[in-house]
Amino acid sequence: MRNSGIAAIKPFLFFGGQKISKHLPYFRGNGLEPESKALFRLVYESFFTVKDAIIPVLDLHSGFGTVDNVWWPYAFTKVPCPDISLYQKIEKHLKHHCGHIHFQYGPQSETYTTHGDLWDKLYDQYRDYHKDSRNWNSKLLPLTLEVGTWSDIKEDPFKLFRKRGIFNPASFNKIETVGRYRGFLRDFVRLGLTKPKDWEGNFVYHKKDN
Repeated sequence: MRNSGIAAIKPFLFFGGQKISKHLPYFRGNGLEPESKALFRLVYESFFTVKDAIIPVLDLHSGFGTVDNVWWPYAFTKVPCPDISLYQKIEKHLKHHCGHIHFQYGPQSETYTTHGDLWDKLYDQYRDYHKDSRNWNSKLLPLTLEVGTWSDIKEDPFKLFRKRGIFNPASFNKIETVGRYRGFLRDFVRLGLTKPKDWEGNFVYHKKDN
């Protein structure tokens, strides 16, 4: 989706969002789509007033290429987001403590820049909502897991020419593909059990196994 209303700085041509026609992919729209409004309402009602918490939220979708990406804000600009140091600590935790070393971590804009990213808008709205709050330490941390689905091209080269095939794993190994991410999703959920103090200073959070 490209309909949050945020305009990107030097967006990726066409794929970064277009206003040519609603009948073409990546249309930026004229405002939030109903499902986007529902997502914003859910996040606002569920998380905006939660105190003393790390609040990770995840967009999980398939995409181009053979590399799995874990992205954080921003998508609209290459300027680092205010929580870059915390995101980098989470990256180290997921890679070195949890063993998720086969992902490419970083802001989405390192891969490509887009208009209208929903996580960018929610992230900035959350920060703006609490900019005058005294001693507010909770962090809303949007992340995107983009699953590269081209690893099976050798077995199914014609998928590149199918509308659904170009973004999705082949049907013959879909269950196997999805199963590879269970461990990452488990450890992502566990991030929500941590507190802001667990990530203070140069400390990288490591939860001891019982």
